[in-house]
Amino acid sequence: MKRIVVRKPGTARLAGTSSVIHKGSTTAAQ
Repeated sequence: MKRIVVRKPGTARLAGTSSVIHKGSTTAAQ
């Protein structure tokens, strides 16, 4: 159970971060 809980947020965070970096790249640059 712990692995799933840790893996779920980790994967979501990776995908979310990638999306944020891609979309937020312009916002972050500003």
